[in-house]
Parts: sequence; structure tokens; C-alpha cells
Amino acid sequence: MASQPLEASPRVDRLLIDLRAALTEMQEDPANPVPAYNSGVIYGQWGDHASAAKSYRIAVERDPSFFQGHYNLGTDYAEQALWLEAEAAYLQGIQYNAKDPEAWANLGGVYQKMN
Repeated sequence: MASQPLEASPRVDRLLIDLRAALTEMQEDPANPVPAYNSGVIYGQWGDHASAAKSYRIAVERDPSFFQGHYNLGTDYAEQALWLEAEAAYLQGIQYNAKDPEAWANLGGVYQKMN
């Protein structure tokens, strides 16, 4: 799929500012998972699920117990039809928050796609 140019808008400008800030903070505070997570959210909003997944992987490497990072990683893998990777990410996240109904529901959806 060829990249499409972004149209200038206040929303795009805001996303670019937020992305620059997150990427800068990732470098300045390499132990903090939140800036990597935030950059993943922004990439996901753009529909760049591969870059979002990369950011979420960094976030959970920085803090393996970061549930929301695992959850969003699973979601972005699922968006790319990477079912085994999505399964692993959801299962990892559920280890840290077994009471999250959306993680269980999404994991069920992954299993449906796998069969």
C-alpha cells in the first residue's frame, strides 16, 4: 500500500507535536514505558499499526508488567492479521490484569480468526 500524504489540519498538527514530544521523551528517559506507549497510540491513530506495534513492544520491554502496552500491542497485531502475535500479547497482558473483560473478548476474537 502506497503512503498517502497527510492533509494539513489542526488534528494532524497536534499529532505531530505529540509524536515529536513522545519520541524525544523516549530518548531522554529510556526506562519509562509511557512515552513509547504514547507514540504507539499516535501511530495507531494514523493507521500505522506496524509502527504502533514497534512502539508498544518497546513499552513492554521497558516494563513487562505494563498491561495497557500488551493490550494495545495485541490490538495492533490483530489489525495486521498477525494472529499468533496478537494471541501472545493478549495472554501476556492478561497475566497482569486478568479481570479486564476487553482483553478476554479480544483474545476470543483472535481465536475465532485463527480457526
